[in-house]
Amino acid sequence: MKKNILIMADLEGIIGVTNLYDKTDCQEKMCKEVSVLLDCLIERNEFNIYFCDAHDNGKTTMPLWEQYSNVNFISCFWNIDLDIKYDYAILTGFHAKNGTGLMAHSFRPEIDKVHIGDVEVGEIGIFINYLSFYSIPTIFLSAEEEAITELNDIGCKCAVNISNYSKNDKEISLETKYRQYADNLNYAIDNKEKYCNSYIDEKIYIEFIHEDYLNYLVSSSKFKMENGVIKFENTIDFIAKAYGMAMSLNEVYHIKYNELLRTMRANFNKFDPSTIKDENLKKLLNTGIRSYNYDDLKYINDLLFKEFNK
Repeated sequence: MKKNILIMADLEGIIGVTNLYDKTDCQEKMCKEVSVLLDCLIERNEFNIYFCDAHDNGKTTMPLWEQYSNVNFISCFWNIDLDIKYDYAILTGFHAKNGTGLMAHSFRPEIDKVHIGDVEVGEIGIFINYLSFYSIPTIFLSAEEEAITELNDIGCKCAVNISNYSKNDKEISLETKYRQYADNLNYAIDNKEKYCNSYIDEKIYIEFIHEDYLNYLVSSSKFKMENGVIKFENTIDFIAKAYGMAMSLNEVYHIKYNELLRTMRANFNKFDPSTIKDENLKKLLNTGIRSYNYDDLKYINDLLFKEFNK
């Protein structure tokens, strides 16, 4: 009988992704890596495959949905059906916790640090611990090199694939990286019974980059503060309330977004956009400002400032 395998995919740790502002390239590279993964699993014919696109709105991998009709696609982490018994899990395309890698962050740009008890973790640590609560062992992780150390921090043992380029392998082609990925994945599957993760039943503490975010969450009366951080009873409690926290932070984000947009219009409306020489900036502006999020706007604002204050 086939086993059920759950795959969770993020974007920032995908092989070859270096510029998140090039949306087309990011999507192509994510779809390529996921195709390598799915092809390996399908060829082995051992699993019922459940694939969750856990990045942003969960639709980056939409071009694959019709191509792989025998895969159960799930858009967004929140839509994973945990009434299904998953025998194994795979994480691919993941990044390091905030402050430790090229694409590093911890869930949200407003969050500075996440702790399980005394141990600082990122999304990898939280998701693996969450899966462990449901007795789902993570057998394979593909992530940027700085993220791999997080496995030791939570006592997780699984097969790994390093997705980013080190100083010693910059000349390696993408195709070679994909072959290495497939080899490491097959090794993980061959040794899947060796991997077992224990659930860490400790409180979760969230530190924010600015007290404005903390104060807003506490004022909503939905979240508890302890010693200047938001506290959750455990990983399950955090995951259960994370969506609500994200929606609350989005309200702050919306306020700051509109403030920045007004500032940009006041500062740069007098300049002639046809005089812009930075090709990357031209491309970004041609897409339409309202299509970008707050962090994108800050990036564009910095480019505009450099362009018109030379």
